Amino acid sequence: MDRGGLKWGEPTTDETATPDGVGRYNHFNEGGASIYWHPNTGAWGIYGDIRKRWAELGWERSYLGYPTSDEDDIDEGGRANSFEHGQIYWWPDTGAIDMRGVVIHYTGFYAHKESDWDQGSGSDEPYAIFSMVAPKVAPYSLRTKVYSGVDDNSSRPDLMELYRGPAWGIGIVVTAMEQDHGDPEKARQKIQSAWVANHEIGKFVMDFIPLVGPILSKLAGALLDDVMPSVGNSLAGFLNMGDDTIGTYAFTLKTKQLVMLATRTPNSVFKGIGYKLQSGMMKRGGAEYRVYLGVVPA
Repeated sequence: MDRGGLKWGEPTTDETATPDGVGRYNHFNEGGASIYWHPNTGAWGIYGDIRKRWAELGWERSYLGYPTSDEDDIDEGGRANSFEHGQIYWWPDTGAIDMRGVVIHYTGFYAHKESDWDQGSGSDEPYAIFSMVAPKVAPYSLRTKVYSGVDDNSSRPDLMELYRGPAWGIGIVVTAMEQDHGDPEKARQKIQSAWVANHEIGKFVMDFIPLVGPILSKLAGALLDDVMPSVGNSLAGFLNMGDDTIGTYAFTLKTKQLVMLATRTPNSVFKGIGYKLQSGMMKRGGAEYRVYLGVVPA
């Protein structure tokens, strides 16, 4: 038998019922590989260090449940299996890492400098709009609160969930704004419309419709580098709605970076803001702003 490029050899068990009495499995190669089947998930192969980690967790009785994909290639020379309730990722330099998924939070806003132009409004109160796209996820956007009383060197710790799901890759474009005469929610809606209609984003999402599991990681990694900078640039020049557009920054986060940030990277703190990622400087008209993100296991 040849499944996914692995020479399975002779089975070392008969087809056997799992402890729940519903699933079935066979072990191969003296217990080095297995195929597990469940009527709700189908039959999938698992082997090597990923299989070993799943066994340590308790097989299908673990929090992960049954496999829902074969072991497959992911970005940066890694391998992964999907399960009912999570994933196990593996790279040669990390070993097997199990998780339900990742959660990305916006954790704060820092004003290095406030704007020196205000369109006559008398106020420049900053806010940020985040636009997200991930495999098999429709593009969407979220907005922070409008921060009042911001001066030079002002810190605004905050917390807002931006994404929760598998670490197959995600693109995030942040647009830093200052409220003058406009409506921040209308600004978000206008960015959302541009985000959804962008040809590159549409191509990115459509390419993934027939696909599931680890293969998303490898394809997402190849597309994100091309898609995100061009989309970020298009959003930067898009707005003319009464509020000042200070700048944009595109985060391109692939599978290994997401997994390492969530499981192996300690938190940093800047001016009271906990974070694992910071944007580049977004600046215009004297304003200079950064935003900060956290990444944790789901």
